[in-house]
Amino acid sequence: MNVPLRDTILVVAEPSPVRTYLEQVLTGAGYDVLSASGPEDALAKSRTYDGPIDLLVSGLWLPTMTGVELRRAMAADRPGLRALYCSLEPLRSGEPNRPSAPPPAALIELVRSALNEAA
Repeated sequence: MNVPLRDTILVVAEPSPVRTYLEQVLTGAGYDVLSASGPEDALAKSRTYDGPIDLLVSGLWLPTMTGVELRRAMAADRPGLRALYCSLEPLRSGEPNRPSAPPPAALIELVRSALNEAA
């Protein structure tokens, strides 16, 4: 079995620009990123991905379940899965293409903090 050299993060965000933003920031910070467009996609990726998933980054409110329910469902097969929930809605005014997710430096700090928490 191959042991990953970097933490793997599963990002779940339905609006594509938000997902792309999170992927770019986290990949740029050196993390391996799996991406899912919604809860069902995330559950499928969790079931089929052979390596560890160190952190779930998700919105709290998803179309068919909450982020907490998603983490609970994934944890059935991945005990100790940590999660970071944040607002992942695109801004409605001002900068239309900038997601309301935390700015890059704050996002990376939140991820590091979540990864360092005891599972």
